[in-house]
Amino acid sequence: MRVPIIGVTTAKHPEGHSWYASYADAVRDAGAEPLYLDSENAGSEKLSGIMKELDGLLLSGGVDVYPKHFNSRNEPGDEDRTDDEIVEFYAMECDHDRDSYEIPLSRAAYDRDMPILGICRGFQLLNTVTGGTLVKNIQTREWEHRSQEPVDGIRKSSEHPIEIVKESRLASILPTDLRTVNSRHHQGMTESDLSAHFKAAAFAPDGIVEAIESIDRAWIFAVQWHPERKQDAYIYEPCKALFQAFVKEARDRHS
Repeated sequence: MRVPIIGVTTAKHPEGHSWYASYADAVRDAGAEPLYLDSENAGSEKLSGIMKELDGLLLSGGVDVYPKHFNSRNEPGDEDRTDDEIVEFYAMECDHDRDSYEIPLSRAAYDRDMPILGICRGFQLLNTVTGGTLVKNIQTREWEHRSQEPVDGIRKSSEHPIEIVKESRLASILPTDLRTVNSRHHQGMTESDLSAHFKAAAFAPDGIVEAIESIDRAWIFAVQWHPERKQDAYIYEPCKALFQAFVKEARDRHS
């Protein structure tokens, strides 16, 4: 049986691709072979070729999508701010190099109806590239979705409850007792920010959407939490089912 190839998006980092090893390990543990993607091997000149190699795409976590790539002027005062002023006002961190390849890559995968799993930034990216928008800093609305205390230079996760929509397809994949997730994000979305191509599959108690699923593609899901983190066993163990379903879809498409 052919082992499916799952692209795992990355950004330039001092530790290189090893910084994204948890995503690759989760894919590998589910029965697929991960292929790290970056602006060098998945840029515009190589996009068509790399798409032919992939059976699925995992959009990993990371920094914010730059405002010009989505309808960012959706909150009071934004209409008078430039993109760079929006970045500063909402305490955004952006990576133009990553946006330059990951946006067209995700659009190409979406257009091809490729199986896609988005995580954290990947969740937000999928929503924005299909016409949705974001709450650009949840803390400005007094909602807490990440710890303010960094640990060893890395902002630790903030645990909070969620409720999975019973009628969603995600509910048929994840265990029914999944009630708590790990968050490390300062941006997100409410239901009114959703792209017309997705519907909410899970919510936090404050109304922030925690998972989405495609309504016009066979298998595209995204979660705001971090199911790849083995350190957080309470979320990693139940979410193995999500990675397994993802890999199964990728394998079945090309068997």
